Amino acid sequence: MEDTADPERHYALFGDYFDGEDLWQRVLDEGGIDPDEPICLLIVTLLHFMPDERHPERPLAYYRAQLPPGSLLALTHVSLNTEDDEVQDAFRTVAGQYTNRATLPLTQRSRDEIVALVGDFEFVEPGLVWLPDWRPESTDTIDAAEANIVGGVARKPV
Repeated sequence: MEDTADPERHYALFGDYFDGEDLWQRVLDEGGIDPDEPICLLIVTLLHFMPDERHPERPLAYYRAQLPPGSLLALTHVSLNTEDDEVQDAFRTVAGQYTNRATLPLTQRSRDEIVALVGDFEFVEPGLVWLPDWRPESTDTIDAAEANIVGGVARKPV
């Protein structure tokens, strides 16, 4: 952000995702958003580091409720959606190695679980897809499903 951000439009705050009321109030206090105008909330590379027992859906529901109608929610999440035992085993190995070095485990969720996180927001085209399939502009030939990360943008109904 230091080199490319517009300080009139972009800023970052250090905060606790799970303390939604405090974090949201700090955003408002900074004056970085107009709470009556649609915004885009980025929840990327975050939710798969939050195990189910922490209930990451609760603060996300709070944030969604604060967003004005027409706002966007962009999210990414690790997701395998395969019955292939070899792929599942490989993911468990990588997740175990990560968890041994980190403070939180890597949690994969199904597409249905990820869709549930956006509540009544509606995905815009192309929907919740493998990241390489989201507005592909590259000629890289990566198999999208090998990315094991899905992403999408959902709009709050007006």
